[in-house]
Amino acid sequence: CHRKLKTFSDGLVYFQQALDLEPHNFYALFGMADCYRGMNEQEDSLRYWEKILKQDPDNKVILTRAGDAYRSMEKYDSAEEYYKNALDIEFDEYAILGLALINKLRFKYREAIDSLQGLLKIDVKNHRLYTEIAECHMELGERDKALAILKQFQQLGIRNSHVNEMLIGL
Repeated sequence: CHRKLKTFSDGLVYFQQALDLEPHNFYALFGMADCYRGMNEQEDSLRYWEKILKQDPDNKVILTRAGDAYRSMEKYDSAEEYYKNALDIEFDEYAILGLALINKLRFKYREAIDSLQGLLKIDVKNHRLYTEIAECHMELGERDKALAILKQFQQLGIRNSHVNEMLIGL
């Protein structure tokens, strides 16, 4: 409940009690990691993601979450490794997104756009993909392309304040 209510620090107490009773309980480890993630304490979340991966090294969801933690900590090489390990198991939309965001952070905007465009084919209503692509186009000085991708999202009939704000700013 605390995870859903975003009262993460309150949830930590209960997950710790569960771990005291059963130190390798997946749900308690996941809960601890996710609460720390919600509190933006990535190093602490990573400790618990790693504990899960010791038990289940091929868990692509956890590999991706660990990749996200490393990306948030600006450890891009480690993040990239985790995302690629997740993709070695099977396709994962979030691993692809993570790799695209790393490319964006490394100023590899064309590569980021290519990955994000690929994700658009399977998640056409995800506003974040459109805004990330638009930001990459803006960094490349391609205002018209940024405007076009944001308008493409609006043509879906979905309202999103972030998309609207970006359009106003262009």
